[in-house]
Amino acid sequence: GVIATLLITPKYEASARIEISRVDNNVTAVEGVETQDQVLDAQYYETQYELLQARSLAEQVMRDGELLGTPAFAEAFGLDPSVEGYENRVVRTLLANVSIVPVGSSNLVDIRFKSPDAALSARIANDWAEAFIASNLARRFGATAEARQFLESRLAQLRERLENAERELITYGSERNLFALQSSSDGDSEETASQTLVARNLEALNQALAQATTARIAAQSAVNAANSSLQPADAAGVQPLQQQRAELAAERAKLRATAGEEYPAVVALTEQIEQLDTEISRSRRESGGAIAARYREAAATEAELRAQVNALQQEFVGQRRDSVQYNILQREVDTNRALYTALLQRYREIGVAGVGKNNIAIVDTAEV
Repeated sequence: GVIATLLITPKYEASARIEISRVDNNVTAVEGVETQDQVLDAQYYETQYELLQARSLAEQVMRDGELLGTPAFAEAFGLDPSVEGYENRVVRTLLANVSIVPVGSSNLVDIRFKSPDAALSARIANDWAEAFIASNLARRFGATAEARQFLESRLAQLRERLENAERELITYGSERNLFALQSSSDGDSEETASQTLVARNLEALNQALAQATTARIAAQSAVNAANSSLQPADAAGVQPLQQQRAELAAERAKLRATAGEEYPAVVALTEQIEQLDTEISRSRRESGGAIAARYREAAATEAELRAQVNALQQEFVGQRRDSVQYNILQREVDTNRALYTALLQRYREIGVAGVGKNNIAIVDTAEV
């Protein structure tokens, strides 16, 4: 027994301990989710244990530790670097001598490596833990990079669709004179048509037409009144003449009573009264002509405004028909803009979040 023990090559096992925390993508508080999380936890940790023993991880340890150029490794395991396929033998040797041991029901895992060289065992156990952390971060960063790449392509597509939709909306609106001063909130075609420049002009012309109609009615009343008697405003120039005539007529009546009809002063007063009668008649005619002119002007203004209102009404009716398609194009623009904004926000969130925090940490390094 002593001889056999002395002939056996001694093996040294080093152990590095790491902690693997579960990554929670979503926080929920729904009944029944707890049981599902337990199943997912079991699957997650079984996956991590298998990844710790993956060939790709052994190859990474070989590259990071430069084991192909380490004579101590070849000597410890009796490998010949000059033999063809040496790299595969190194990988198989690493996998054959590493063991992954979960620590109870905790999140801790021991990475143990056994070799004839105590220092080499500690070195490879530590390299194994560090390589696993690096590969985990690489996988998560790769997923983030793929998500960013996908979002970039979708953003480019949505940006192009949004630009095309906006360009089509502007072209359609300009061709049909649909310049909306204020966008409708509910996408109703009638509401959109009521916010256009034509609608505003029609509203203003309707108010002007109402005022013109009122002015024309007032002018027509003045014309009718002028046939019987002048209005106070139009009789302002006639009243002084009528008052002067009345005074002259009273003076002539006194002189007639005492001096007779042929008296020179009576004759002079008669001539003055006749001149005043002529001026009063002329003033009445001029006042009546001014009233008629104002009526004609008011009627012409009303007719012109009514014609403009009728034309705008026809255009407004046409805009109401066109605004149906306009609102369809507007909703497409709004939908594309909402999608683009939401996707852009998600893209920014991924850019800020990055790969997130590292969920694997080394608790104890392997010692010789």
